[in-house]
Amino acid sequence: MRSVTGGLLLAAGALIIAGWHTRILPILGVLLLAVVAALLPRPGRLPRHAPVLHRADAPRLFELIDEVAAAVGTTGVHAVVVDAAHNAGVSAYGIRGRRVMCLGASLWEVLSPQERVALLGHELGHLANGDVRSAFVTHGALRTLAHWYSFLVPHSAVSLVHLCANAVVFLPRWAVYGLFVLLDALTMRASQRAECLADVGAARAGSTAAAVTMPDRLLIGDAVEAHLRRESMAATRADSGSCGREAREAIERELWQGLAARIGSIPASSLACPAVCAPDRHSSTLPRFTYPSRRAHGNLCQLE
Repeated sequence: MRSVTGGLLLAAGALIIAGWHTRILPILGVLLLAVVAALLPRPGRLPRHAPVLHRADAPRLFELIDEVAAAVGTTGVHAVVVDAAHNAGVSAYGIRGRRVMCLGASLWEVLSPQERVALLGHELGHLANGDVRSAFVTHGALRTLAHWYSFLVPHSAVSLVHLCANAVVFLPRWAVYGLFVLLDALTMRASQRAECLADVGAARAGSTAAAVTMPDRLLIGDAVEAHLRRESMAATRADSGSCGREAREAIERELWQGLAARIGSIPASSLACPAVCAPDRHSSTLPRFTYPSRRAHGNLCQLE
């Protein structure tokens, strides 16, 4: 994929240099340069609207991550992003490819201490075992195809220009999508093997019991989101009531404790569910790379 982008860059340079004495060829070269600039994959970046923790901000958390990383045979991470997703993942950011771990606050709060260790062991296990989809070439190709697909997504047909543009990108868009699906299928088995090895890392770092029960917590994301939404609405109503700010702060202080108690009251039999019941479950039987959509793929934690 990068060779194609490089070929387009060379073609643009040839048009500008060889056709400098003409008028049309340099213009076409500049337009091709603009297309290449739009298609170039960007390195992952840290989110702007989510808390980012570095070693000085949370030394005990990073010590735990370092211990778990040593147990699964790898090194720690450079940063931890705390976001609202009921999930977790590892990725890289910046030109130097520094490691970053994304931890969903709601998922972290409903896990027991041993399940938290198992979660860290699973995510760091992907780094230790060399997940083929995280490799430089494969991951770069998948990111480039996803970026190309989002660039070629048709616009709403509100004018004749949009209709013509949609017709022009129709075949390239489906060609890119086909390549993405093909590469995804070719790496599927290796990715499933990487998930199994990551599960082994979870059991090694935490315990077998924690590695078994930890993925089930991913199935209750909807219940967690509903609880947090109710508490947020209650805090908003309390803020507008007679007690005002004090009542709101009291609700916010008890937010996470209430969430843990609410989830703890759910019977274990209700949490256990086959993977078929949750197609988005982060387990060893399902691929972690999602097909490209209309949304731009700038969030580094979405390409796991």
